[in-house]
Amino acid sequence: MWCSSDARSGGMYEQARGGSTMCWMRRAMDAVGFRGSLARMASASPEARHTSPPAQRSRLGGAPPHHEPRRPRSARPRRRPRRAFPARVRGFCPGRKSAIVAKSMSQTKTDALPLGAAVVLLLLPQRPPLLLVDRIEAYSRAPRPTLHAARAVSVNEPFFSAELPTPPVLPRALVLEGIVQAANLLQIFVAVQRDLEAIGRNPADLVTALRNADVGYRLEPGFAAGLGEDILAAITMAGHTRAGALGASQLRFLRHVFPGDVLSYEVRLIREGADVQHFEAEVEVRGQTVAQGMLSLSKVEGILR
Repeated sequence: MWCSSDARSGGMYEQARGGSTMCWMRRAMDAVGFRGSLARMASASPEARHTSPPAQRSRLGGAPPHHEPRRPRSARPRRRPRRAFPARVRGFCPGRKSAIVAKSMSQTKTDALPLGAAVVLLLLPQRPPLLLVDRIEAYSRAPRPTLHAARAVSVNEPFFSAELPTPPVLPRALVLEGIVQAANLLQIFVAVQRDLEAIGRNPADLVTALRNADVGYRLEPGFAAGLGEDILAAITMAGHTRAGALGASQLRFLRHVFPGDVLSYEVRLIREGADVQHFEAEVEVRGQTVAQGMLSLSKVEGILR
């Protein structure tokens, strides 16, 4: 047996349970007080209406009470600036159509590592005409493994048919294949350097062996016979297991590729699990982005073991 009465939004909120004489008396008293307040407000002058107590105006449905005057903008406390998060790829999300690269990958610092087509043939199991990487340009292991590669597109490629009336355009499936092959090269670099660390050798021995092999293939002076032959032989003996298979890709193709263009690949290892490695990739032609996004490949490890 109870009754409650409140003023909410200029009205009276009542709740009664069980009913009682005191409840109806309370409602009648509140109604009389409410009418009396309206009568006083009607008889008061316009100036007095605005100078009435804040609590009374709030009960009658007026403006909310202000217990203190509003401070000027210059006197208000400044808000703490938002934390500046580094721009990065927004993660691998299979539900999205494409991954958006938030920061240009061209700002990544890499060490120059010019290696020709002979070294690429030594590392990758693919062979022409489906070898879509001509040379390696740069590689960096830290802070994230990153590799730069390139491929020159010629009009003499077998996939450009002269019978088609339209201008020759490189199929996007081959652009994707080139990205995968560049990611395979990065997988080999990462796996072999980890294996060298596991057996107590210097990870830089791989780069030294590849540089020496490139000098020998070019018949240039400075070639050291036998330098890094065990590493290169182990990579060759690994066969097709040294290249990961494509599991998923989220790429956006922004422009077409024509004969005479040079594809510049940039791939970076961003995350890896027990059996898969995730990469972000970007392809450019003459400084313009052709394709960008993310892809996942099966993990490559244990090449030297």
